[in-house]
Amino acid sequence: MRLVVDGKKGDVITVRHAEVLEPGPNLHTAALRTAKATDIYTLGHDGRSVIEPKFTFHGFQFAEVTGPAKFISAIGVAVSSANERRGYFSSSDARLNRLHQNVVWSIHDNMVSVPTDCPQRDERLGWTGDAQAIATTANTLFKIDSFWRSWLFDLAIDQKRFGAVGAVVPDILSKHPSPASEEEAWIITDRAGWADAATIVPMATYESFGSLSTLKQQVESIRTYVKGLSDRRKGEKFLPEEFQFGDWCDPDAPVDRPWLSKVKAQFVANAFFANTVQLAADVEALAGDAAHQKEYTDLAATLRKDIWEHFGAEAKETTAGCSIALEFGIVPESERAAVAQILSDKVIADQGKITTGFLGTPLILHALSKNGHFSAAYTMLMRRKVLSWLYQVDQKATTIWERWDAIYEDGSIHKGQMSTASEEQDNPSMISFNHYAYGAVIDWVYRNVAGIAPTVKNPGYRHITFAPRPGEGFSYASASVNTPFGIASIDWEIIDGGTMAAKVVVPFGSKAVLDFPTTATSSMRVNGKVVSNKHEVGHGHYDILISAPEITSFKVA
Repeated sequence: MRLVVDGKKGDVITVRHAEVLEPGPNLHTAALRTAKATDIYTLGHDGRSVIEPKFTFHGFQFAEVTGPAKFISAIGVAVSSANERRGYFSSSDARLNRLHQNVVWSIHDNMVSVPTDCPQRDERLGWTGDAQAIATTANTLFKIDSFWRSWLFDLAIDQKRFGAVGAVVPDILSKHPSPASEEEAWIITDRAGWADAATIVPMATYESFGSLSTLKQQVESIRTYVKGLSDRRKGEKFLPEEFQFGDWCDPDAPVDRPWLSKVKAQFVANAFFANTVQLAADVEALAGDAAHQKEYTDLAATLRKDIWEHFGAEAKETTAGCSIALEFGIVPESERAAVAQILSDKVIADQGKITTGFLGTPLILHALSKNGHFSAAYTMLMRRKVLSWLYQVDQKATTIWERWDAIYEDGSIHKGQMSTASEEQDNPSMISFNHYAYGAVIDWVYRNVAGIAPTVKNPGYRHITFAPRPGEGFSYASASVNTPFGIASIDWEIIDGGTMAAKVVVPFGSKAVLDFPTTATSSMRVNGKVVSNKHEVGHGHYDILISAPEITSFKVA
């Protein structure tokens, strides 16, 4: 924060920072743990002074300024490595718009040289699990391909130093004592869903920006990671049962042990292993060699088959298990419809309540919508009660929270207690009001509410899919992305008589498919001409009319 004060030489000005207020109002600082989040200045001369920290930054929404000098003004100075916006979204739902803005701010606040988990407490580390969860959404909202390339280079360097991919990059934890007890000792490297940033982030960046440079840079790192995981099996089919972060912060896990999620950790570990091997095969096809591609393709197929045979029944018992199995292609094609129905039924029965953590949440809406269950997806997206994205909005959140119920319905603040006390941290807690992982939902919003997405086959928006799927109650939505070829955009609205009218812009150098929500009685016109759905077009501006469009109905809890 940049302050202007009027005082005397020697006056001491103290600035304390916090994310939220307690009754009083008082700054809530318990969540900061050992971080003081305090700046102390001594004025060097009489009169007006402009004071601002040069060697630190703070994540805050509120600040307390004390001292004898006269307070003149204050400006919040945003510090970020994500400074070039490329994606914009708006809709007729004000709460969804606010959620979108909250995600924008959480990414902006946490992309500071490294992708930090949170910008405020005594941590601010480059957690790999958080990074892979948010990568696709972050790539849509900001031009950060160079940022990821730099960070992935650091990941590879640390991987060589420690022989494995760390839970944080830069890796300052691998040689650090476990924060848990001997009975629950943490293993920090090559953890499922965290170390998989080694494959997920490069491919997400390739899809969004279309450049092979990051893939080429990371080929050896990816090969090393796959070999390390495979060797860890010691000749067995699966990775061993051992500590995993799991579906971290599953809302049904013990509050002080957020790694004990409902979905079996060994299933999660092996499912992410299979996904990483498939991504490695995809990378080899693009930037590697045929021998590695075949090796990884065969291994991925074997893993998927074995995982489903061994863990499939148990995976179907949880929303995270179903989502991971569907999105990673572990469910055989013959069973996909049945598993998707199980997932949809669970979501509807729970009234859209979120029952997943850091690994399941970025996948669940995609697992539903790709299998035709848009009603369940909207039921979850638009839920207002606790354990939802919009509950945070109704609680006046301006960024994304680490825990779904960080502020209780009565206004009291979650203590975030943890069972990981140590000499360095005798009163551990884990509660952040600026944690972007759950903001991964915005990728789904762009692809389905607005209806704009790149493709892996022709990445970087060389080929664009415009596929809006309106939910009941939405009268319009729009989104634009500044692609490498220029602005791509879609604006749709429901006009008199229930007709869907849309304007689409395809930049020069790109092609697009127009995949609109038609029904058996719909007609589709593009620039006045009757066409069939999934019509392909080149660059240009298009006016689209859909009669009798399909509108997804859903109930909001």
